Amino acid sequence: MTQPRAADTLGMPEAEMRALGHQMVEMVIDHLVGRADEKAIEVTDRASLEALIGGPVPLEPSDAASALATLRAHVIPKQQHGDHPRYFARVPSPAAFTGILGDWLATGFNSIAASWIGGSGTAVTELVVIDWLRQC
Repeated sequence: MTQPRAADTLGMPEAEMRALGHQMVEMVIDHLVGRADEKAIEVTDRASLEALIGGPVPLEPSDAASALATLRAHVIPKQQHGDHPRYFARVPSPAAFTGILGDWLATGFNSIAASWIGGSGTAVTELVVIDWLRQC
């Protein structure tokens, strides 16, 4: 029988990390699949949004799934969606799902390519891709 893994350093149990991760993946995929039905740009005023998410500094942890649902409903829509098919202004980055997966991996593993000791694997990967781009 395998031993259960310890909670992460922030005290979140493995089951909760998995549930939140899956919920986040579903959010991103729902956005990508349905983005043409959303608004390209949506803004709000500060007071309205602060009324929903503000308040005194939390002294105790809150439910992470509820916080994610609040972000999904009230925060994430209130921006420019550079990946929207009818958005033709600033484009900060491509929104390909492969890029999203790469960002998740880099963030999840805290990967860096700033120094050889800090990340020889990521540095070599970066150099290989740069060489490929030079050949195009």
